Amino acid sequence: MKTAMKLTDEQYATQFENTDPGVILDSARAVFEGEPLRRIQVARDRLETAERELVDAVRFARKAGVTWQAIGGLLGMTRQGAQSYYAGRI
Repeated sequence: MKTAMKLTDEQYATQFENTDPGVILDSARAVFEGEPLRRIQVARDRLETAERELVDAVRFARKAGVTWQAIGGLLGMTRQGAQSYYAGRI
């Protein structure tokens, strides 16, 4: 259902009435399914940003002399877990 020019309300209604109902349902389904997928994509993007910020914060903390034990404790992991996970990322 593509148009090359702007339609009047009457023209749009006529085009809608003449469109195969299957096409209309497919379009509606795509819009409905698109929103949940868009929300997942946005959440994933935010998570990736938060993970980068966390690595930057750990890098900053280590340069400031904060111990792996303190970092691990704040993140709910052991000193060894924090060092193992973040040492290669900073």
